Amino acid sequence: MEIEIIKPEIICLVGSTAAKAFLGKNIKMNQIRGKIIREKEKSFYTIFHPAYVLRGIKSRKPIFYSDIKNLLENF
Repeated sequence: MEIEIIKPEIICLVGSTAAKAFLGKNIKMNQIRGKIIREKEKSFYTIFHPAYVLRGIKSRKPIFYSDIKNLLENF
């Protein structure tokens, strides 16, 4: 698998589909977005999918931008 070759410091999971694929759980993005999750000897950071943010209510945009900013500042 490519991830094993690259060995990234953190993997950003964009949206619930990606989060479910990597974490193997039935998750709620509102509960895990913007958080670091350590599983399977890897670190994951979850954010809303941009399409979800764009088609949703305006209050999602500041949350999304904050999560991206946090990711960039800390990794």
